[in-house]
Amino acid sequence: RAKSKANVWLTPYVNMYGHVYYNDEHVEHRMERGQAYEYVWAATGAEDAVIGINDADMLTSLGDLSALQVETIDIAKAKHLTSLKIGDASPSYSNKNLTSVTLGNNTLLRSLDLRNCVSLNTSVGASGCTNIEEVYCEGTSITGISLPNGGVLKTLHLPDTVTNLVVLNQQNITDFSMAGYGSLETLRVENSNGIPTERIVAGATNLKRVRLLNVDW
Repeated sequence: RAKSKANVWLTPYVNMYGHVYYNDEHVEHRMERGQAYEYVWAATGAEDAVIGINDADMLTSLGDLSALQVETIDIAKAKHLTSLKIGDASPSYSNKNLTSVTLGNNTLLRSLDLRNCVSLNTSVGASGCTNIEEVYCEGTSITGISLPNGGVLKTLHLPDTVTNLVVLNQQNITDFSMAGYGSLETLRVENSNGIPTERIVAGATNLKRVRLLNVDW
C-alpha cells in the first residue's frame, strides 16, 4: 500500500512477463533476466493505492520504493529478492506512513533499508533472512530486530528506540552503530565481537536483562 505516486522498477531472475497492478490499472512488460524494467503508474489521482506485483517470487529486485511512501509491505513470497529499499539516507527524506514490514523466510535477501521511516515503531522480523548482510534502520522508531542465529551480517545500524538487542553468532560485523542506548532494557550478545558490548553496557542506564558470552573487553 502506497501513499505517494511513483513508478516501480522490477528486475527478474528469469525471462518472464511481469504484471503490476496500481489499484485497477494493469501494466505488463516482457522482461529478460537481470534487466530492470519500469512500470509506469497510469492511474490519475489515485489515493491510498494498493500495488500488486504478480509472480513476485521470480524477481530479484523491486527497485527503490522510497518515493512511494509505502505504508505496508509484505514480501514473504518474494523468495528471490536480494534487496529491499523502502527508506532513504537523505536528511531531507521522511516516510511517516510505514507501519508494517513482513519479510518472511527470504534466504537470498542481502540488504534491508528502512532509513527515516519515522513511524515504524514495532520490532522487525528478519530471523528468516539467513544471508542478510546489511541492515539500515536509523531514523526509525523500531523497538528491535530479530536477526538470524549465525550468518554473514556485516552492517547493523539502529536507532535509539531499540529496547531489545539480541545478536547471536554473527562474527562478520564490521559496521555497527546505534543512535543511543537509553531505551535498551534487554541485551544478549553471543560470539559477536563486532558489537561494542562494553560501551553499550556503560551507556544503557535502563538495562534489566544482560547475557554476554565470549565477548572481548
